[in-house]
Amino acid sequence: MMTATASTRSYDFIGFGDEVPGILALISAAREYRRRVGSYPKSVIMLKGHAQDGIGGHIVRGRLAYLDRSHIPLVTRQTNYLEDFGASTRPL
Repeated sequence: MMTATASTRSYDFIGFGDEVPGILALISAAREYRRRVGSYPKSVIMLKGHAQDGIGGHIVRGRLAYLDRSHIPLVTRQTNYLEDFGASTRPL
């Protein structure tokens, strides 16, 4: 059960969830706010998981970022001419 606190928090933007599209939307909104108002907004991201695990949703925590191949076994990367990051180095 949650209890009420004496202090009230206020924000210019509140983001719900930590998937990449939501984070980018919050960043875009903050940049537009700063462009129009001339000061940095106060924002917060509310997420279901543990913030210490990082933000970015399944792509980041699940290590699914397609350009980061550091978690693919070395023999597989060597067989397929894959560097840790970026494009393949397969000979033409």
